[in-house]
Amino acid sequence: MATKAETQRNRIVDALMGRLATQPFSEIELADVSSDAGVTLADMRQHFDGRFAILKAFVQRIDTTVLASEDPEMGDEPARERLFDVLMRRLDALAPYKEAIRSLIRSARAEPGTALALNGLAVRSMGFMLASARIGTAGGFGRLKVQGVAIAWARTLDTWIDDTDPGLAKTMMTLDKELSRGERYLDTADRVWAGLRSLDDRLSAFRRRDRREKGTTRPAGSDAGDVATAGEGI
Repeated sequence: MATKAETQRNRIVDALMGRLATQPFSEIELADVSSDAGVTLADMRQHFDGRFAILKAFVQRIDTTVLASEDPEMGDEPARERLFDVLMRRLDALAPYKEAIRSLIRSARAEPGTALALNGLAVRSMGFMLASARIGTAGGFGRLKVQGVAIAWARTLDTWIDDTDPGLAKTMMTLDKELSRGERYLDTADRVWAGLRSLDDRLSAFRRRDRREKGTTRPAGSDAGDVATAGEGI
């Protein structure tokens, strides 16, 4: 059974998404959200520090729903097919909130600050989606991979919000195209990344060899200095 705090958090998140379906994100008042949720502002402040925090909780809810619905039969499929399946399940989870997502997309197009914040949320979520698809994201190249999937996801959402087909044919076509495009870009980036690492390894080896050679080469005139020192000792 959910605790009182969990129940309040869920009601607040639902209230925000309900408001988003009819209002731009920037115009939503916290007092209205708390009223819709049936909680006091004091209660809401205990759980969230603002609208973006509530939105983050919604995104985490969707992440959890997708991660909890993994299909074990996809394990032997190619990486792109596994990711396609994960992202389609994410769209299924978002379906009840389609008008709210439409509103968020409009806000992102009109407000650069909102777009930047939403991208940050998307990048964190896509890291988990890639993990669910068993696609690694470690290192600098991994960060590039996550951001690339976040961009592909945003373009897919642009199609999805206007796709009235129950089978989501246009959405699936867009997602497939974006993942194929990303795969090509990542393949090129991977070759460039490998080339840069190889170059860095060669440069490092050259610098180490150069330091060793300098360390074993005696400075000019060092023999004369040794003779003079020996004479001083006689």
